[in-house]
Amino acid sequence: MNNISADDTYEISILLESKAASLASVNALNIDIGKLMSINAEMIESEKDISKRVQLDVEFHKLVGALSHNPLLEIFVNSMTDLRIMTITKAIQTEGGSQDGINYHKKIIDAISTHNPGLASETMKEHLVESRKRHNWAFGGKVIEEYKSDL
Repeated sequence: MNNISADDTYEISILLESKAASLASVNALNIDIGKLMSINAEMIESEKDISKRVQLDVEFHKLVGALSHNPLLEIFVNSMTDLRIMTITKAIQTEGGSQDGINYHKKIIDAISTHNPGLASETMKEHLVESRKRHNWAFGGKVIEEYKSDL
């Protein structure tokens, strides 16, 4: 996996997780939304513990994948875990990066709870595009002003 860049990781995450969020908004029950809120609350409490903060972030994204109720999409989202750990660890260490991620997770939760697939998809996309910009700004790489999907 050494030849997989952060940009490669974000590009695929944007495609997969935007769809996962869209489907999650259709399928999520109140108990599921409560789980997402609980993870986000733990992230706030764990901001100073980078390792725990990253694990909770990964857990959040994996749960959104599971809430898609598409087993193949969930497998693909989960297969990105090691790469996601790498990119999240770097992105949240930028100035304001951790809080930005938490804020976006709240927006994603709100979008999923309204059961609006378009809003959930767009909010997840915005989150990952912003995380990608933050990562690339801080650690080099191609800075992309806007991700334009061909889908």
